Amino acid sequence: LKQKASRAAMSHYGRTFRSKVAHHKVRVPDQFYGFMHTGLLTPELVATLVARLPEGISELMCHPAHMDDTLRQYKTRLKESRVNELETMTSPTVRE
Repeated sequence: LKQKASRAAMSHYGRTFRSKVAHHKVRVPDQFYGFMHTGLLTPELVATLVARLPEGISELMCHPAHMDDTLRQYKTRLKESRVNELETMTSPTVRE
């Protein structure tokens, strides 16, 4: 529910952002994925996203990482999901 509410707010701000960057001729991706999937990326989901990409430039937000002392000290609830995202992004399903 929190991610859906955040997405709705980001969609609103995204429209304003796009008009501002276009005005200043800043290049940005045509599509952005992953915000709503924070901590939930799986190989199957990434493969589905890739298979359905529209024409243009797309960005997938993810934060893959190895669990090390630096990550263990971070104050974030997403430590384990970063390890899962590394496994996801290097999985055979995603590579295919």
